[in-house]
Amino acid sequence: MMIQPVRTGYLGDEGPSDPNLLPPPPEQLFPNVDVDQAYAPSPDGPIRCEVFRPEGSSSGLPTMMYFHGGGFMVGRSEDTKFLTRKMCVQNNLVVVSVNYRLAPEWPFPTGLDDCVAAYR
Repeated sequence: MMIQPVRTGYLGDEGPSDPNLLPPPPEQLFPNVDVDQAYAPSPDGPIRCEVFRPEGSSSGLPTMMYFHGGGFMVGRSEDTKFLTRKMCVQNNLVVVSVNYRLAPEWPFPTGLDDCVAAYR
């Protein structure tokens, strides 16, 4: 299947990259973010999520659920941490990034069902 090269074709996998060609890491651009793992319950088992919270924030902040792109076939929360960290810092909110199950191993609408379960 063609999905394996898509899932593993990340920049730098072929060998060391020239550091001058890479942008700064998200942790450097948006350093004031606490990142934790959380597991949302679902009928099929826990769904791993990453929770991005402004550093030192108290409870009661608005929360946004983030479902990464990828057509329910590729991606994970770690791939979009630039965007989720940026949204967290610039909007002073908690961002919950959901790692739903991916096709073809889990055909549609499994990933969508995971997103709904995590939201609930």
